[in-house]
Amino acid sequence: MSMKYLIFVLFILISCNKNVEKQTVENFDLEKLDVFNNEDINIFIQSFLSNQEVGQEENISKLLFRYKSIGNKLRKDSLILNNIQSDSLISKEDFNFITKQINDKKEYYVNEKYFKQKIFNSDSFKNENLKFYEKKSKVIDSLLKINTDLARQYDAKSNLERSKQLGMMSPYIYIEKPLFTKDKKRVIFSYTNRCCNETSLYEYKDKKWRRIKILSSYIT
Repeated sequence: MSMKYLIFVLFILISCNKNVEKQTVENFDLEKLDVFNNEDINIFIQSFLSNQEVGQEENISKLLFRYKSIGNKLRKDSLILNNIQSDSLISKEDFNFITKQINDKKEYYVNEKYFKQKIFNSDSFKNENLKFYEKKSKVIDSLLKINTDLARQYDAKSNLERSKQLGMMSPYIYIEKPLFTKDKKRVIFSYTNRCCNETSLYEYKDKKWRRIKILSSYIT
């Protein structure tokens, strides 16, 4: 094998490595973001939180800083499509691309190396909550047949015990998988905590993310 051939092969390998260079938080490139790559999505979230427009009414990065724990799943909510289907800020091409992201069967997870908060298992926590409220409902229904005061006392006591159990991880938050327009210059970012949810559309301009519209929100 000639020396020229070896040099040529090495050149090709080096070029390929450059082309597949991984994203990093320190050297994040929005244009190279792979919206279907779990690692890229985690890195994007950090970049997104670090580059919020100054003076925004409520800085999302400051909001997230308050939380002790984050759910490990980056879920995708198909109901978002109902909110953006007729939105003038979302083109038909963008809508189709967002639909493709939501219909993607791959599951996405929070990578703990990018977050200071404790990461908890979203599915296990959901099941624990369901069991707690199912049991409480059955006991209260039984007590109501005997004495309404006993039912109220049990309700207050069980809620207090559950709050103590959640003390180590509360306040907690869930972040949904960011959903991007075709050019990646706009993103739908959604989060849910114990009492509220917000889904908003952000636009990237002058190296900052600016919230341009709240698509949906609720407070319980």
